[in-house]
Amino acid sequence: MHLSTEYQERFISDLIANQSPVSIYLKNGIKLTGRITAVTKDVIFLNQPVPQMIYKRQVSTILPQ
Repeated sequence: MHLSTEYQERFISDLIANQSPVSIYLKNGIKLTGRITAVTKDVIFLNQPVPQMIYKRQVSTILPQ
């Protein structure tokens, strides 16, 4: 496992455990807000008014609110 991947997983796991609201910025400039409910190797599940599945390869930045 790559070291940066380890930090990413720990960061996202903490956000899930604390149910922290986040802003997720995609590479195309779209901003999504909500709470991360689950994560897999390739996908982040975001709970907003409508649940969303986001491919990690499309994510630019994740910021806790």
